[in-house]
Amino acid sequence: MIESIYAFHLENLRNRFADDAHESYIKLVFEDDHKSTTDKQISNTAVNTKTGTLIKQAIQGSELINYKLLSKIHDFKNPEEINLFPILDKDILPFINFREILVRHDGAVATANAQEWWDYIKNGMQPRGKMHEQPFKKNT
Repeated sequence: MIESIYAFHLENLRNRFADDAHESYIKLVFEDDHKSTTDKQISNTAVNTKTGTLIKQAIQGSELINYKLLSKIHDFKNPEEINLFPILDKDILPFINFREILVRHDGAVATANAQEWWDYIKNGMQPRGKMHEQPFKKNT
């Protein structure tokens, strides 16, 4: 029997007709071009989806722009300043991979993902003010 306060919660997706001793889980089986398979599983007792890069690559291969993202782009009121960069940062950059791996100069593992590169370079940037802000108006 599963010893958990959450095991029999009404909102769980566990099969209510399954025997209490059976563990419920979600299992994905990935097969590559060479017919080699990799199993990834999420259950009450095991989660192996965070090891390796397979799940991350599968997510990056999913639909980049969906209706939710499109609605965020247009979710501004007339007097509000439109700033699309947070949407780009959170919802688009993680899905962009460069064809070549870019080499970091700090000795860390190189990557080809745009989000990882942005996270790496943004800390060293000294951004200029925006055109409507006072520091920008002073310099013009």
